[in-house]
Order: sequence, then structure tokens, then C-alpha cells
Amino acid sequence: MPEPINMEIEIVSNERVIHFLPEPQKSSVKGVYYGIEDDYDNLVAVIGVIRRAWYETEIRHLYVHSDFRRRGLGKALIQRAFKGTRAVRAIATVRKENSHSLRAFYANGFEKIDEFFNPATESEVLILRRTKRHTRTGGNNEASEA
Repeated sequence: MPEPINMEIEIVSNERVIHFLPEPQKSSVKGVYYGIEDDYDNLVAVIGVIRRAWYETEIRHLYVHSDFRRRGLGKALIQRAFKGTRAVRAIATVRKENSHSLRAFYANGFEKIDEFFNPATESEVLILRRTKRHTRTGGNNEASEA
């Protein structure tokens, strides 16, 4: 399970201070979810993390309320989700028309590796991936952020 978030984000928007929830939240939906609340305890952004294999984590369900977009919240959640995983690789699927999410994933070093048409949602979907770089030092592998 990813480590709890132990930082705050100070972004003022419409006279509201936005901060991370203090710990990842377990959900009846598979995985762990991180969220950001405003000063009034309204959930304004969320992201899910699911471990798929020892080497791979899926980052999913990124959502930022429309009043809080273009303020770096999606980027911050993706960064936190990626750093919180022990897996060496993270993947995500994003609808091709979802420019806000794509911009946030690309800003975090994710790259498009494939795309397909999803008949259930009738939309083009991109598969994105980011891999942590590893260096071998004294027989130990240490992860470093790309």
C-alpha cells in the first residue's frame, strides 16, 4: 500500500486553500485513492492506484473538479501516486479527448505507448507508461525519479 501523504499543497483558488487528505483512502472500489480537499472539506480532486504485478501499478480515475482545473492538482496527484508505489512501472489509460488529464500525465513524464478504440465508451483511449530508472550502487538497486 502506498505511504500516507504527509505534505500539504497551498494553492489558493476562489479564496479556498486546497490540501491533500492526510492518508490514502481505502475504497470498496479496488485500490487505494488519494484525494485533495478544499478548506471546506469538499473533495475537489482524486486519483486511484492499483498494484497489477510486483513491477507494475495502474494509476486510474484521475478527476479534478472543473472549478479547480489548470492549477496543478492533477499533476500533483499523479506525482504523489507514482512516487508512492514500489513498482518500477506505472501505466494509465486516458481518453484521447481528455486534454486536461493527458497534459498532467505528460508533465509527469508519462509517454504514449499505444492507443485503441473502446466500443463500450465509443472513444479512443491512449495507454500511457512511465518507468522509474534504477542504478546499481554497491550491489543495491536504488530508484531515482526520472
